[in-house]
Amino acid sequence: MIRTFLTFFIGFSFLFTSTGQTELVKTSLAPDGGSASSGNLEVVYTTGEVFIAEAGAGNLHLSEGFVGPDLAQLLHTEGFAPVEGVDIFPNPVKDFLTIKIRDEGTYEIHMFDLTGKLILHQTLEGDSIEIDMRKLRPAFYLISITDRKNKKFSSFKIKKI
Repeated sequence: MIRTFLTFFIGFSFLFTSTGQTELVKTSLAPDGGSASSGNLEVVYTTGEVFIAEAGAGNLHLSEGFVGPDLAQLLHTEGFAPVEGVDIFPNPVKDFLTIKIRDEGTYEIHMFDLTGKLILHQTLEGDSIEIDMRKLRPAFYLISITDRKNKKFSSFKIKKI
């Protein structure tokens, strides 16, 4: 197994070093892991997965494992005020999660698991939405509510039982 990984890693490092500069684009979110590099190739990995990386050299693109969304772009909320009057219930939730917002408007609702994987993206127009949680496994999830027009943002931790 290690010999196969090293052969693969060294082979790709020669390929990337001969074609130009390699840039690491994204990495996954994980509690543990590390990175390895050879020349201008860097591989980022997490515990329990072989390696996680997205790299490119010229028109060549390498992607392996789960690569999370670019959360900085998705949740760009620097300078936003909190969304006021948000009720999310029940929490913990088993079947259906209700989100009510006092001020009607257009809100982006994003739900992520704790690895950063986007589970849900919906637009709430009005003051409430109901989310079916029955198919999700028991875990913690992050809900973000964004009103880009009025520059407001809030996030909430939800427990699915």
